[in-house]
Amino acid sequence: MWPLRGADQYVHIEGKIIMAEKLDEKQLVEFKELLMSEVIQSDALINILDRKGLVSKKELLEEMRRVQARMKANE
Repeated sequence: MWPLRGADQYVHIEGKIIMAEKLDEKQLVEFKELLMSEVIQSDALINILDRKGLVSKKELLEEMRRVQARMKANE
């Protein structure tokens, strides 16, 4: 068993428990940039799929809700 220093110091990711580390300000900015890059890429892909008629935005939203519900059920 791991040492319990405080529940807020541990993070549960994909079935593993790891110790959370505090980010410094430079790392935080880099994280925000990474997150924004992911958002831009996702939005671009969604727009292309919708424009080509492969997946509608409505279908995507419905699938996102299913995935979110499945993830919550597995917590």
